[in-house]
Amino acid sequence: MKHTQETYWIWLNSIEGMDVTSFYALIAEYTDAKTVFEADDIDEKMLKLSPNLRRSIMGSQTENAIELALSKIKRHNIVAVTRLSPEYPISLQNIELPPPVLYVRGELINEEKALTVIGSRKPTRYGLDAAYMIGRDCGKEGITVVSGLARGIDVRAHQGAIESNGRIVAVLGCGIDVVYPREHEKMYDIVAERGCLISEFSIGTRPLKTNFPLRNRIMSGLSKATVVVEAGYKSGALITANHALSQGKDVFCCSR
Repeated sequence: MKHTQETYWIWLNSIEGMDVTSFYALIAEYTDAKTVFEADDIDEKMLKLSPNLRRSIMGSQTENAIELALSKIKRHNIVAVTRLSPEYPISLQNIELPPPVLYVRGELINEEKALTVIGSRKPTRYGLDAAYMIGRDCGKEGITVVSGLARGIDVRAHQGAIESNGRIVAVLGCGIDVVYPREHEKMYDIVAERGCLISEFSIGTRPLKTNFPLRNRIMSGLSKATVVVEAGYKSGALITANHALSQGKDVFCCSR
């Protein structure tokens, strides 16, 4: 069966053990994902990979594997936008390690006016109020609120945007079909209606601790600026702020 390069990108991204660094290393070695699909297990380029990843690739070089990856997307009523697509956000094209595939539930648009709002999962009352007001005021001004839909500051900023009928983008640290935290299940539906949920992780990916620092570069990349409401010294919010600075974006913080 004939497939597009975008389909092969989706297939490659769905392989167990595939990470963004390995993905781009393979594209650099083989030129395109279709050639990876056709590669032999004793190919010199393939032998550079770890044994586990090489086995995963070899075991996935079938039409069934491609169809399975595509059927999961269809079953969960989402779309997969690869970096090859004109629909891929321009703001993410030049960040460090742009996600090869974005799994999207809702309407993905190139955000001309967007602000990332981040902070602690255990904020003070001041922090919760500040995040809510920022989200609400952004909604009133037509500014999209980008956050991670985590407990605390993230979800409060989204709730503020909802009050003012603003647009929302939530970047997840798990597969787009996995609700995390569980109490935010209704918010998943609301965000999909008011904007979109985005994940770079293939369907079914659990919310592993290592996923969240990685997804933070996407949150900062989607916006013109980032606001840190409250954050601990070694928090994920500060990782996002550092990504924003490295991307040449403005970073703001709240003070009493």
